[in-house]
Amino acid sequence: MPRKRLEKHVVESAKWRASWAGGSKYEVRNFDIVHFTVDMKTRDCSCRLWGLCELPCPHAVCAIYAHNGDPEEFVENCYSIDTYAHCYVDSINPINGKNIFTTFTAFIAFTTTTGDTQEEGLRS
Repeated sequence: MPRKRLEKHVVESAKWRASWAGGSKYEVRNFDIVHFTVDMKTRDCSCRLWGLCELPCPHAVCAIYAHNGDPEEFVENCYSIDTYAHCYVDSINPINGKNIFTTFTAFIAFTTTTGDTQEEGLRS
């Protein structure tokens, strides 16, 4: 899990204030200048960063703390150690170095046809 980015978002979330807007939605403000809407149920923020990188953005982290939650619980499974281990369970076989590669001296000769056979087919 990219902890550094999540920790950075936790630090940046201190600049924001969340207000409950009903249901699972929160309005997150930055000194009453900029507003974002965070929906905890759909895991979506109006800044679209949460949907893009699947990590809670600073606005979402602020809303998660206002909801008495843990931001790590809202990180997608693709960042978990179990998913990483499952993806790389098969090993990649090593290959030989350049000095052991076999060289080919026989090349295949390609012949080209003359004329526009494709255009002739289109005209008829």
